[in-house]
Amino acid sequence: MYVITSAGIVSPQDLIGKRVGLRSFQTTLSVLAKGDLSHEYGVPLDQVTWVTSTEEPVPFQPPSGVKIQRVPQGKDIETMLEEGEVDAYFVPKIPRPFVSGSPRVARLFADWQEEESAFYQRKDFFPIMHVVALKAEIIAEHPWVASSLYNAFEEANQIAFHYYDDPNWSYLAWAPQLVNKQQQAMGASPWANGLEANRKNLERFIQYELHQGLISQPMEVADLFS
Repeated sequence: MYVITSAGIVSPQDLIGKRVGLRSFQTTLSVLAKGDLSHEYGVPLDQVTWVTSTEEPVPFQPPSGVKIQRVPQGKDIETMLEEGEVDAYFVPKIPRPFVSGSPRVARLFADWQEEESAFYQRKDFFPIMHVVALKAEIIAEHPWVASSLYNAFEEANQIAFHYYDDPNWSYLAWAPQLVNKQQQAMGASPWANGLEANRKNLERFIQYELHQGLISQPMEVADLFS
């Protein structure tokens, strides 16, 4: 979550009445960010003007009172942020003005790592973004594929983590210490695979999707995979 420094935004509630940029209203990160603002920080969905930079991939009807605008043709949303045409920008990739050290752009949370850690301690899960799907006909013909793929991801996870045991494998001089610090705060690995390990995550996303008008009725987690 990045903000323009001239807008006087020092807390989430300062976003009320502001223009906030998103890639699209319904991308995973956008759903998460809007949902967290509303449910965790008291910023109502309809008290922000959402400015999107791409077409929505799936048609939907926004909730009553929610304002969504498109970036004008030929405009770049990161430039709009630096020039103050949007007051904030929520994006998974660090925006260019921030990377280049522009004094006009800052993080919404000055101590963002502490904020993320506090969120984890409150909710006891690490937000997810992707899911792996297999075609039904593959499973019907080769039922072993699902468990084998799951096990492969589990093994790859362990291999990846062990690369940080030795600083020779990383550009990070204190990689083992950083991993140890993360494990103390978040357990063996925040990157959990499987349905039960991510149930809280999925229930939260269903809640957010319903609140934001992206689904029309509540769903059970199991229904997502039936």
